[in-house]
Amino acid sequence: MRPGLRWLNNDRARLALLVAVLVLLAAYAVTAGTGPFGVGNGSATDPAGTGCPAEATPALATVGLTRLLALRARLDRTMAGFEPGLRPYEEGLVPPTSAWTDAEPVGGGFRSTTALWPAGYEMRWWLKSGDDLVADAFVFAGSRQAHDFSVLVRRPLCGSSKRVVSAALRLETARNLQWRNPLGFAQEDVYIQRGRRVYAVDIVQADSSGGPAARSRHAAFALIDDFACRLSSCR
Repeated sequence: MRPGLRWLNNDRARLALLVAVLVLLAAYAVTAGTGPFGVGNGSATDPAGTGCPAEATPALATVGLTRLLALRARLDRTMAGFEPGLRPYEEGLVPPTSAWTDAEPVGGGFRSTTALWPAGYEMRWWLKSGDDLVADAFVFAGSRQAHDFSVLVRRPLCGSSKRVVSAALRLETARNLQWRNPLGFAQEDVYIQRGRRVYAVDIVQADSSGGPAARSRHAAFALIDDFACRLSSCR
C-alpha cells in the first residue's frame, strides 16, 4: 500500500469514508431529476428501472397554490362521500411516474401564494376493511398529453411486473390494471381521462401478498371503479 493511503488500515477511517460516500449517493438520488419538494415531473431517465422510460412520460402542468389545493379538495370530498370519517394517512405532491414506482407523496410547505407546483396530488387511506386505497389527480398541459400518459400507463410490460389490462366495469374509456407493485403486493388500478386530467385509483387488499382470488379481484375493481366514477363526476 502506498504511504499516503496507510490511513485506510484504520477501521474508523474506513467507516467514516463509507458513510461519506453513502451520504453523497443519497443526496444525488434525492436531487437528480426532481422538481419542487423533490418531486420529479417526468424528466428522469427510468423510474426505478421499470422499463417505462420517464422521458416518454408527459410533464404535468404547473399551477398556483389555489388550483393545487383544489385538486386536494376534490380527492378529500370524494372520500367524504364514499366512506365518511376517514383521514388520509399520507398525502402530497406526486409525479406521474409514481404509476410505476409507487413513490410516496411529498407533503408540507404549501404556503407560498406565488410559487408554481406540478399539478399532481395524491391521498392514501386505510379503509375500514383494512385495504389500502390510493387516489391521484393529475393535470397535464393538454388533452393530448393526458391521452399519451393514459396509453403509456397501459403498456403490459411497464412496471415491476406484467400488467393485465381490461376495460373498466362501469366506466366508459377507463381501464382496469392488475399487477404486482414494487413492494410485491397484488394491486388493482383504474385510470380514467377527463380532458387534460387523469384520475387514478389503486387498491391493495389486505393479505394480498399471495395474490387475490378472482372473486376478491372483481370486488376490488368494483370498489375502485365506483370511487373513480365519483372522483371524475361520471354520474
